[in-house]
Amino acid sequence: MTQIAVIDLFEADAEWAKLRRPALVEMAKNCLAVLEGVLIRKRYLLGDQFTYPDILMVAALSQIQHTNLLDEFPNVTSYLTRCHDRPAWHKCLDAYNRRLAA
Repeated sequence: MTQIAVIDLFEADAEWAKLRRPALVEMAKNCLAVLEGVLIRKRYLLGDQFTYPDILMVAALSQIQHTNLLDEFPNVTSYLTRCHDRPAWHKCLDAYNRRLAA
């Protein structure tokens, strides 16, 4: 997902990027399909509690929000929204931004 974001944001016109992106999209869709299935049964990755793995997953998923990749995965989209709405997510982002500013 990071590679898709890098291509889209910085290298979209490069020939190598145009050749590489379709394979990355296919890999991302395969991973999103697995995640979609997991989130049918769970509110968060490990169950009902928002945990560190959710922070990592949301960071990854946030990198492809500028694409239409999430359109096919309503459970993943709901999960992402649910996580973005949590105070713990905002606390994590605030800490990250303070660290960047230092």
